[in-house]
Amino acid sequence: MNRLRVFLLLAIVWIILPVTSSRAEPAADKEDSPFIQTLAAQFSKWDKDHDQTLSLHELDTAIEDPANTGPAAAALAALKRASRATNYTLPALTMMNIRELANSPPATNRPNFQRLYGECLRRITGVKHRELFVSGLPQLSTVHQGRIGDCFCLAPLGAMIHRNPDEVASLFSTEEDGRVRISFGSGPVSVAPPTDAELAITSGNTQDGVWVNLYEKAISEVRNLERPLNKRADLAIDAIASGGSASKIMSYLTGHKVSGFSFRFATNADTSSAAREIKLAALRLGLAEATEQKRLMVCTTQKPTTPGITPKHAYALLSYDQKNDTVELWNPHGNRFNPKGPPGLTNGYPTRNGVFTIPVTEFVQQFTGMTFELASAVASK
Repeated sequence: MNRLRVFLLLAIVWIILPVTSSRAEPAADKEDSPFIQTLAAQFSKWDKDHDQTLSLHELDTAIEDPANTGPAAAALAALKRASRATNYTLPALTMMNIRELANSPPATNRPNFQRLYGECLRRITGVKHRELFVSGLPQLSTVHQGRIGDCFCLAPLGAMIHRNPDEVASLFSTEEDGRVRISFGSGPVSVAPPTDAELAITSGNTQDGVWVNLYEKAISEVRNLERPLNKRADLAIDAIASGGSASKIMSYLTGHKVSGFSFRFATNADTSSAAREIKLAALRLGLAEATEQKRLMVCTTQKPTTPGITPKHAYALLSYDQKNDTVELWNPHGNRFNPKGPPGLTNGYPTRNGVFTIPVTEFVQQFTGMTFELASAVASK
């Protein structure tokens, strides 16, 4: 009888306690991120040839499609930004490859898709106003360069906003079909309103309309059409994504000729003190005349050593103060910078909304040169 009781107790324990085994079912995979969920839901639609790979042409086509909005547009923009990276090479854009990259820890040799997707989605959802000018006229303080290298396009535009915002506003007109015509000095360009994905990768405008994005699209069209047929980008914005000449853009924007002034004399050890002073005197004269005549001016850097000044970048030169011998500049990033110490070459210059002031003698040491809109062109307006 005792044996029967022991047997029954053992049987009950065996039934109640969980049984462990080397063949137990594996744990379920971690749930896909919102980026991967969105991509998985849209992938087959974007993969037009159904080869299970999203080509760059298919990616660009989807970016230009206004039907792709919100999270879908953010996923496209994230992929586009990753495809432009220079510190790694993307594998073929299959769902398996993208999922593997998205689920991998952040590293310098691969994209951080979760971060890119989040940034792009915030940009899209942050644009509450899709009209041209929310404030009535464009404002320099609202413009912030996006994730493409088009400072050379924005610097001349910034100079024109500073000169006369009404002049900039007059460039834009809405056509009957909803497209927008931008009447540059060298000829008009008509573009469609920016898609959500395009908004995510172009400039921000702090809730003050989409005129900057339309300007970028129009300049992109011009630059792309200048290329040979076999070198034109599927997505026109790619034509301004990797830098270019601010002088050419200024000329196209205004329809006027321009003239350059090199600052090589300031850093060339072979330049005598007398020759350097002659060059500085000529520069000051040019700056004073251009400021008085309200001509556009832009300037560029290569490898500045002063904190807060961006390398390989174009700036708008807004004005010259003869009394203090300083120039006022605007960085298209619209950044803010606080020097850690007295303002100057060593610590940098206080910057608000991209605007700062620098002495001419220090200006020529950190910048490589500048471009003036010609006086005769402005006088003939």
